Amino acid sequence: MLLCCDQGPVSALVTILIAPEAEITATVTTDALKELKLKKGWPARASIKASSVPVGVD
Repeated sequence: MLLCCDQGPVSALVTILIAPEAEITATVTTDALKELKLKKGWPARASIKASSVPVGVD
C-alpha cells in the first residue's frame, strides 16, 4: 500500500508499506508519479534493481 508521496518540482519520494511495520522509500520523477497515477492508500509494489544497497546506522 502506498503510504505517502512527497512531490517536488522534479522528483517525488514515494513510501510503500511492504510488510507489517516495514516500509520502503524510493525517489521517482514527478513525470513517473503522474504517469503511474499514484495516490496515497492505493495498492503499490516495489521492484528493487541493484547489485548492492548501502545501509548505515548512527
